[in-house]
Amino acid sequence: MFSIMAIAAVALVSCKKEEPATSELGMATINGNVWADLDQTDDFQNGVYVQELNPEGVEGMQVSIEVNTSNWVQNQVSGYDYEVKTYTATTDANGDWTIEIPATEDAYTVTIQYNDVYTTRTVLAEDGVSGITENVELSYGSHNVTVFAGAEINEKIEANISTLGAGAMNYGTAKVFGTVYVNWNDGNSSTGFYELGDVSSPLAGMNISWAYYDGPYGDGEDVWSDVAIAADGTYEINLTTEGAGMGTVGIDFGFYDFIADQITDLDFDGNDENTPSIYSVGGVDGESTCCIEAGELVQYDIYVNVSNL
Repeated sequence: MFSIMAIAAVALVSCKKEEPATSELGMATINGNVWADLDQTDDFQNGVYVQELNPEGVEGMQVSIEVNTSNWVQNQVSGYDYEVKTYTATTDANGDWTIEIPATEDAYTVTIQYNDVYTTRTVLAEDGVSGITENVELSYGSHNVTVFAGAEINEKIEANISTLGAGAMNYGTAKVFGTVYVNWNDGNSSTGFYELGDVSSPLAGMNISWAYYDGPYGDGEDVWSDVAIAADGTYEINLTTEGAGMGTVGIDFGFYDFIADQITDLDFDGNDENTPSIYSVGGVDGESTCCIEAGELVQYDIYVNVSNL
């Protein structure tokens, strides 16, 4: 009897040694700067023009990083659909941006995506002194960086400048906006209708992800961005479109399913209970709207499905 118990104890110790260690998440910080020579009239030194002497920061360029959360798992499960998270920032007046992303001590690669910006630049006229303003497109595309817990990455990139001449593509703007509704309080005192997805609901502090599936002139498709659900349950998505009278654009939007409590009275005893439930709109591409024209304001209210576990 003693030997059997000893063997069992050895087997138990051996099993514990083989248990995989969990990955502890830290943070990696990426600091960036985007610049371009947008004003040639300030590039003079002692009366001599020096190309790109005083470049300007590119303001308003959106930067996004997609992270597959499988990179945070030490022992990945084959066939499991790991969530992809998007982290975004917008360059300030100096062209600076910062994004912090979770990372482990095991390094992994992420792609930094830079969205195009449409603005103006001042170039020297034929007299070599005065300036001429012209419309330009600033772009860069994307590149990869390697991150790990504790990493601080600093990078500086020059945006590509393309002149938008008379025959260039014309752009406009549009907005999709609305209110998020969700039946999160279905308790004894509930009216039985959808409530606001406001600061008192499980959607508090959450974002809506969106991407073009039909972008202006084919640009920006499948590049995901985030917008916050406001404290009052509303949201706004500002879009770049083709010019007035030109083609339309279409977008997908939504958020990943998540689990949170719903206030219910499932046993009909008159007492409210917190019931774990799944909140869903069918994923980040669960909603869509199309045929949006320049200058258009599209109201699209979102109704979130809730199902008890």
